[in-house]
Amino acid sequence: MEKTKLPYDQSHRIAPLVFVLVVVSKGQGSSVETLLKKAGAYGVYSLHAKGTAPNDFYAVLGSGSLDKDVEISVIREDAWPGIKGVLQDRFSVSPLSAGIAFTVPLDSLAGVSIYKMLSNTRRFEHPVDPKKKRRKSRE
Repeated sequence: MEKTKLPYDQSHRIAPLVFVLVVVSKGQGSSVETLLKKAGAYGVYSLHAKGTAPNDFYAVLGSGSLDKDVEISVIREDAWPGIKGVLQDRFSVSPLSAGIAFTVPLDSLAGVSIYKMLSNTRRFEHPVDPKKKRRKSRE
């Protein structure tokens, strides 16, 4: 008798993913990258940018530099509240450590492999067999 393989979403818990963008002053990006990786981000992409707001805006904020670091990643939605709290604490330390962070929900992906990669699903993670109450062996 041939075994029927269940679809991935029926044999594993699927967590929604969000696209995270964090903009901080130049030189602050590496600490945000570390934070995102600790929270389970598969990859964090760093960009250097230049602010486009008028100089008066920066004078009010107390930040004289237009140079920015932008950290971009994809994380599981359930990790965002923890990351958000840590970022809020970090941003409130001083005006030099201030920044902005936001998420954009991802509605669809092109396949299970992409989902596994972006959600940082472990390579050797095995679904639990409910009948045997133990992990399935690799086939």
